Amino acid sequence: MDEMTAASTATNTWICPHCQNSNTGKFCTSCGTARPATKEDKTDLPLDLLQQQVTAGDPAALYELFRRINDDLVEPEDDEQGMRLLEKSAALGNTNALLALAMMYRFDPDNTEAMPPLALEYYQKAVDAGSTEAMVQLGDYYTYEDETDESDQMAMRYYQKAEQLGSTDAMNGIGTLYYLGKGVDKDQEEARRWYQKAIDLGNVTAMDSMGDYYYYKADAENGLYTQAMSWYKKAAAAGESSSMHSLGKMYEKGLGCLVDKQQALFWYKKKAEADEDEENEDVLRLQKELAATLPRQGTLLPNPVSPPQPSPASAENKNRQAILIALVVLFAIEVGRGAPAYYL
Repeated sequence: MDEMTAASTATNTWICPHCQNSNTGKFCTSCGTARPATKEDKTDLPLDLLQQQVTAGDPAALYELFRRINDDLVEPEDDEQGMRLLEKSAALGNTNALLALAMMYRFDPDNTEAMPPLALEYYQKAVDAGSTEAMVQLGDYYTYEDETDESDQMAMRYYQKAEQLGSTDAMNGIGTLYYLGKGVDKDQEEARRWYQKAIDLGNVTAMDSMGDYYYYKADAENGLYTQAMSWYKKAAAAGESSSMHSLGKMYEKGLGCLVDKQQALFWYKKKAEADEDEENEDVLRLQKELAATLPRQGTLLPNPVSPPQPSPASAENKNRQAILIALVVLFAIEVGRGAPAYYL
C-alpha cells in the first residue's frame, strides 16, 4: 500500500486558475482560491453516488474509489479490488490512474531498474493523455537519474512540453538544466530567470532552488548567504523540507548569521517532522553534541563568597553584653566614691 499511497497523492495535483500555483489540497496555498470542480473531480461525491458511477464505468469514479480504498476510507471487497479499479481506470485513459501505475511500477521495492519498461510505458501514456505531472517526473528522471547520451535533451523536451501547459514545476526544472548546463549552455542568470518565473506563480520548490542559487554563489564577503537564507525561510514556511535542512546547516555553521545550534536543531527537527523521519541523523547528532555541553545533573555551580550576616539572636546577645559592661563600670565608680558596704 505504500507505493499506492505515494502514487495517489502525487496525482492529485491541480493548477490554481487565479495565480497558477501548483497545489494538492482543496485550497490554493498561495492565494486561497478553492479548487475548481471538474468532471473528473469526485473527491466530494457521496459514496452511494460514487458507487453508481463506478458501476457505470466512469474512469474518474473508478480512480476515486481506488483512492478511498487506498487511504482506508472505504472497506474493500477483497485485497485486489483497489488494483482492479486502478487498472480499469487507466485502461479507460484516466491520467491519474496512468500516473499512479507508472509510479507503482517504478518504485516497486523489487525493482532492479531505475526506470522499468512497464513504468515508462505508463508514464508515456499519461504524457499522451496530457498529464503535466508525468511530463515533469520524466524530466526529473532524465535530469537526475538517466545517464544515457540523450538524457539531457529528453529532460528539456519533457520540461518544455509541461511548461507550455502551465506547469511551474517544469519552469523550475528548466531553470535547473540551465544552472547545471545539461542539454544547454550553462547560464546561471537564465536559470535565475526561470526560477523567478516559477516563484512569481507560487512554486515553493523554485524558492528552494533560488536559495541554492545564492548559497552556492556566496562567500564570506559578498553577503549572498543572507539572500540564500531569506529564500530558504520562504520555502520552509511553505513546507519545503529541503529548505528546512539548509537553514539548519546555515545556523550550525554560522553562514549568513551567528552560529546558533539551538536554531539549527529547531530546523533539523522541522525537516524530520515534515519527512516523518524519526531517526534523522542531524537531529540525533546535534542533540548529542548539545547535551555534552550541559552541566551534569547534581553538579553545584560555584557562588561568590560573601561575609556571614549576623542573625537577630547574635545582635540581641551583643546588646546584653553592653548593658552588663555599663553596670560594671558604674559599680566601679561608686566603689571609688566610698559606696556603702552593702554594695560590696
